[in-house]
Amino acid sequence: MKRLLTGILFATVFGFVVVGLIFRDSLTNLVSKSIIPKTVVGSFNPDSLFVDSAYNYNKNGMGYQLTWLEFGSTHCRECKLMEEVMKEVKATYPGRINAVFYNVSLKENKSIAQHYGIVMIPVQVLLDKNGRECFRHTGFLSYKDLTKEFKNYGISKTN
Repeated sequence: MKRLLTGILFATVFGFVVVGLIFRDSLTNLVSKSIIPKTVVGSFNPDSLFVDSAYNYNKNGMGYQLTWLEFGSTHCRECKLMEEVMKEVKATYPGRINAVFYNVSLKENKSIAQHYGIVMIPVQVLLDKNGRECFRHTGFLSYKDLTKEFKNYGISKTN
């Protein structure tokens, strides 16, 4: 009986681990989105003001069409791979995509990371011209896959 209970317990734990690994990105995105702070109407949120002034191009007059926020660290292997993708995006889409890297291991970036509900790295967040989030991905995202997202918002290499 004791062996049977141990076997059932092991199988249950193993099942949870396997399901967690299979659905890791989906679960991470779900958790990340669920902890994004909800601004109460009339409350003062300095991060919202910063995002609005920096990334709302309809208000600040900058000519970007999208903002790509990359949340990562200089000590993360996947984040280092994303550096190359960021360089390629900056070279291919100058003046159209505002590519910004936030090193979440730095104290001054903790607030913005918390504002966007970053719980794992790397995370890519796309903001539209109004500074509103329109896409989120956790983990490495290839240049090819990222440019597909840009095309979904009407931005191609030849624009």
